[in-house]
Amino acid sequence: MGLERCASGHLYSTVKYGSKCPYCDATLERVEKRINSNLLGINSRTYLDRPDERGYVTGWIICVKGPSLGTSYRILPGKNFIGRTEHMDICIKEDKTIDSNNHAVIIYDKEENNTKIGDINGLVYKQGEESWESVHGPEKMKVAERLKIGESEFIFIPFCSKDGPVEFSHAEYVTAYNKAEAEANLNRLGKG
Repeated sequence: MGLERCASGHLYSTVKYGSKCPYCDATLERVEKRINSNLLGINSRTYLDRPDERGYVTGWIICVKGPSLGTSYRILPGKNFIGRTEHMDICIKEDKTIDSNNHAVIIYDKEENNTKIGDINGLVYKQGEESWESVHGPEKMKVAERLKIGESEFIFIPFCSKDGPVEFSHAEYVTAYNKAEAEANLNRLGKG
């Protein structure tokens, strides 16, 4: 299907528009290189040619229930499109109920220094006080907030926030990560 991302980060069809982005008229340049890293189970995609724009992690979502149980996904600055295909910023191949392209988006806004989630082609839910609440448009995410995308559930762990980098002690990060991992293990054993 020929979807590519221009140097400005816009996703568009090269079959329909060729090598010129319909949003900003930039000519397509291959600017992304993939690094596959299984370190701590992280499905990683790093933009090496634009380190100032996309080269640092702003947070993670960790799957605690669903087919990709135990996998963590990096959130980079700007828009992180979620889907099942390889060209998605967050590729969750295992959950067949997630749209192939642009099911949802997680946005880290450098100006506001916060992270938001929004729906695009599919439904996204945030855990409410008593039940799941659907997301309509970009909504701010909180530390350790639970998300439901397709049949998968995730916990959000931020690294950057409105007040700058999130100041967690190592113990707090380990506690949040261990909580997510413990929940994933219980689900894996069918006891969650």
